[in-house]
Amino acid sequence: MLNLKKYLIALIIILNLFITLPAFAGGLSSNWGEVHIDNLEVGKSYDLNDFLNTTFKIMNNFDKVILLNISIVKPELSELKPGYLVIEDTSWVQVKNEVIIPAQSQGVVPINISIPDSDEYKGKKYQFWIWTRTSGQAVGVGLKSRILISIVN
Repeated sequence: MLNLKKYLIALIIILNLFITLPAFAGGLSSNWGEVHIDNLEVGKSYDLNDFLNTTFKIMNNFDKVILLNISIVKPELSELKPGYLVIEDTSWVQVKNEVIIPAQSQGVVPINISIPDSDEYKGKKYQFWIWTRTSGQAVGVGLKSRILISIVN
């Protein structure tokens, strides 16, 4: 009986080595890897897709529809570019939190930024991430776009 169990276990291991499930290939890409946005003014709001004359696009390279979760994230101190500060408050940036993108297609994500009306922000530079990641999959895929802003005096 013991030899039969060993034989069955060995057979199961061998079968698992030769029987494979279809691979799930794909990915995400964006046209905004690192973006510099200069000359913002306190007390003003900006539609970044219009202000920059380029839209924030996410490409779905998967063969199926995906749901993306998008959020604004403060960088760690070790991630900061020299001369930049962590954004004071991520609520300055408004982004659509969920976006559905068809297979092998791209979607445009609306992004707005509002600089509070306070002199304390004048002449400063801030950094934040736009974190885009898949939702509802066994293995998630994500990307981060670094956004660097400067506010005029």
